[in-house]
Amino acid sequence: MKLVLHKRRTQPLLLAGLFAFLLGAGMLWLLRSGQQATTVNRDAAEHGNGSSRIMVTDYLGRQVWLDAAAQRIVALSPHIVENLFSAGLGERIVATVNFADFPATAKAIPRIGGISHFSREAILQYNPDLVIGWAAGYQGFSGLLQQLEALGVPVYADDPRSFNDIARSITDFATLARLEPPLDRLERRLHQPLQQLAREYKHASPQPVKVLYEIWHEPLQTLNKEHLVNQAIELCGGQNIFADAHVLAPKISLEAVLAANPEVIVASASSAARPQTLDNWLRWPSITAVANRQLYFVHGDLLSRHTLRMVEGVNVLCQHIASARQQRNTVAADTVLAENQSKQAVP
Repeated sequence: MKLVLHKRRTQPLLLAGLFAFLLGAGMLWLLRSGQQATTVNRDAAEHGNGSSRIMVTDYLGRQVWLDAAAQRIVALSPHIVENLFSAGLGERIVATVNFADFPATAKAIPRIGGISHFSREAILQYNPDLVIGWAAGYQGFSGLLQQLEALGVPVYADDPRSFNDIARSITDFATLARLEPPLDRLERRLHQPLQQLAREYKHASPQPVKVLYEIWHEPLQTLNKEHLVNQAIELCGGQNIFADAHVLAPKISLEAVLAANPEVIVASASSAARPQTLDNWLRWPSITAVANRQLYFVHGDLLSRHTLRMVEGVNVLCQHIASARQQRNTVAADTVLAENQSKQAVP
């Protein structure tokens, strides 16, 4: 009898608890449903037909809105063309600039001029629904952006400064075309290879290798820490001797190079052939890089263009820096050996 009384007393409590739980769950479901409905309705009210517009934020912090997926794209830099192809949008590029030559099919895209020599009218004749330009690569970009926006042409300002930015640009381009971003490809061809290179080279020695990256020989010109090449040098265990220069691509003096005394000099080449101008450094044997014959080159397209191919360029750069590191170790070991032999020779 005690057991029966106990059950009768607890049943109302259990029923009350169950009712309260169901009531609370129901209210939570209604609340969430209401929030979702509110969001959908707000979107539908804003856009009239219930279909959402496309929005991404570009590198200038601007919100770029499209009413529909981009179909006619004008790309104002070779690296933008390459990244559009990586996003699956090569067939939607209607015009670009000179030297946009990768992949090979990009050579057939109509040209509007050089990377800094084109007109608004040349762009408009292709009736673009999206223009993508390199914010830091064209001095008149700000004015061009304002002119195109005033005419109702959406403009995305691209300006990658890190390896992650390469992935960001490709992802944004895919989004603006209402395509799925190629996340698996970015992981395989960008993130994983760079992580492997960093594990192998970044901390290969306590002291970084001093690097001069030469982008032009007359006048001498290099890149500072704001450029992605600086990140590549550091990933390889190197130190950019002009990282702290005040401008992105500073012109430098021979005296400054002599004072910094790089252990390796890497030139940006316009082709896969070694530039003859590298031999100009042989006149200055006091530079460690020259004395140790650490004069190399990398095809400029593999490091100067912010694309997935940078992985290839970084790999080559890391090998050059590793060679200079090995030569440094060899010279240090030879010096110690010579000093020990000299001490032993003293009676």
